[in-house]
Amino acid sequence: MKYNKGDKFTFNTHRPYTPHGQIINITVLKVEHDEQWDMTFYTVSFIDESRNIEGVLTDLWDCDEDTIMRAYDRGGYVSHLKWEG
Repeated sequence: MKYNKGDKFTFNTHRPYTPHGQIINITVLKVEHDEQWDMTFYTVSFIDESRNIEGVLTDLWDCDEDTIMRAYDRGGYVSHLKWEG
């Protein structure tokens, strides 16, 4: 699926951080296409409502839940305050 700058979506991982699961809000900040590799990379901001964590994930090859959560779980994000985009 293609995503565009400004797209917003929410997903629930159903992890038991709250009785309602783990709610993650995503906003696509940047979309870059690498001609050499014919790949698109995304930069997204996220808000984890369940754990009160906010940040920016860069160089994602997709914006699906699996890709976002892998980067998030690895701690591959920076604070909104430190991101220079």
